[in-house]
Amino acid sequence: MSLSNNFPAIKPSLMLDFANTGSLDPRVTFSRASTGTYYDGVTTAKAEQNLLLRSQEFDNAAWSKNRASITQNATVSPAGSTTADTLVEDGTDGQHFVTQSVTLTAAPYSVTCYFKAKERSVGIISFSSFRVNFDLDAEAVTVSSGGPTSTSIVSVGDGWYRCSVVGTPTAGATPITLSMAAAPTGWGYPGDGTSGIYVWGAQLEQRSAVTAYTATTTQPITNYIPVLQTAAANVARFDHTPTTGEALGLLVEEQRTNLVTYSEQFNSWSSSSSITANTNIAPDGTLTADTHINPVNSFYPYESVVIPAGICSFSIFINNASTAEWCRWRVNTATGSASLWFNFSTKTFGTFFPGFSGGAIVDVGGGWYRVSVQYTPAAGDEGARNWAVPCPVTGDNISVVSADKSLIIWGAQVEAGAFPTSYIATTSAQVTRIADAASMTGTNFSSWFNNAEGTVYAEAAVTSIVGPSGFWAVGDASLGFSTRNSIYSLSSTGTGLWAVSQAVNGVAQLGASALTGSFVANTPRKIAFAFKTNDTVGASNGAIGTVDTACLVPVSSSLSIGSLNSGWANGGNYLNGHISKLAYYPSRLTNAQLQALTS
Repeated sequence: MSLSNNFPAIKPSLMLDFANTGSLDPRVTFSRASTGTYYDGVTTAKAEQNLLLRSQEFDNAAWSKNRASITQNATVSPAGSTTADTLVEDGTDGQHFVTQSVTLTAAPYSVTCYFKAKERSVGIISFSSFRVNFDLDAEAVTVSSGGPTSTSIVSVGDGWYRCSVVGTPTAGATPITLSMAAAPTGWGYPGDGTSGIYVWGAQLEQRSAVTAYTATTTQPITNYIPVLQTAAANVARFDHTPTTGEALGLLVEEQRTNLVTYSEQFNSWSSSSSITANTNIAPDGTLTADTHINPVNSFYPYESVVIPAGICSFSIFINNASTAEWCRWRVNTATGSASLWFNFSTKTFGTFFPGFSGGAIVDVGGGWYRVSVQYTPAAGDEGARNWAVPCPVTGDNISVVSADKSLIIWGAQVEAGAFPTSYIATTSAQVTRIADAASMTGTNFSSWFNNAEGTVYAEAAVTSIVGPSGFWAVGDASLGFSTRNSIYSLSSTGTGLWAVSQAVNGVAQLGASALTGSFVANTPRKIAFAFKTNDTVGASNGAIGTVDTACLVPVSSSLSIGSLNSGWANGGNYLNGHISKLAYYPSRLTNAQLQALTS
């Protein structure tokens, strides 16, 4: 007989399908006295964009030349490669430029290009009605025509400047023109046939802010990233896998505090001279991600963090667009420092110094990864310590800085606990995310619950096997978990095993073998718990436990969702994971039905 023939004919009197509905049943009371982050599986943000073709190949036919020619690969570019060209004027009188026509809408655009002085030291960017002169010697900007929203000239080292113009053009085909002048406010002039200016990395973006340079070849580039959402206080979070959009269900987490201040503003950290602020679109869709480029003999921006006693979790978001391979991550100790190394190219970890353990590099979409590790300070190493962001190095267990490498970073977090939880943004002070609490009480509970017998079914996954992690509990909320009166619970035991609990007036009713099966962190599990006087058992992924034939059934008056007793007296034991489905059948299903239901 197939498993489908054993599915229960009786319909559940309660069905909470969090993954498919993405909403709370109106009978559920939910609270979290703070904001909380999650992915909604839908919202994206434009990240890297460059609408120009052959953005650093000005000799290519994509760029038309007017009274000018290109000397290809004439000098070292801002990226450290010999890919920068020289724009050379001819011997005629007029404007000397390269240009590429792009059809634009009447919306804000930014045009950028890197210039370096050669015989000519004035670079010019023009598009639509805007023409702006950039005097590289004086680091000055002159608007020659039009009214751009903003302009900038930023030194990036070795004589290079990134010059930008932001404005809203007239809709239609628009030439994007890069040229040079013989004078700071000049435009056309008689050329000498040999003089020129270095150019590299042209970029056109449809937005009112300039982001990090993205190179193109034969096609324009527009990349999107999943956007980390922020739920308001007392609003439930229905989380999704950021890379696929798969619905994970209701996210329930314990209370945590981000001990790092300025979690997104690394230019506010100590030794932050290597930080260029707000260069990239961050996982939350804002232009707040920073670029960390290591100069020689400068390892890291660091922040003083009060490291708690016991295990804690470090995490940070890093972008795959970075040029770094091996990275070193460290925290100061009483006698020196503790470090670990990971390879960002292969997404693997290398050497761990004592104190560090675990480690995960999780893809959150759009080239971003959240890197996390656990750290347990040795005796005497607790308290205020300098905690550094990862820095590019030349290899595993090597501290030599790769001065030509960079990392794009955002969202640093240090929290007390053996696993990382959802991101908590901070500025000048630590921030606490309050625990998620969901429950049903009163007639919202009694309308569907049968105290004589029943079966609770859940589909869920936990973040970590460090437990216990409560999936659900029914009982008497006024008494709480300390007496375990009227409570049924499914929880992880910290060893990758499931456990069930049933108690009456503080007296445990079930043996340890009432439920069988193991679990893996972040892997969904189907579990069920069927109860009746002298006839109680659990099932997990098709495996049935040992029926307890000598047990009483407590009287229950409420349901806790995602904890053993959330919102009850002595509340706690939070799931720290996702519940995709929770159902209740008002009868004790047969063992065969339990196996079919959980297979």
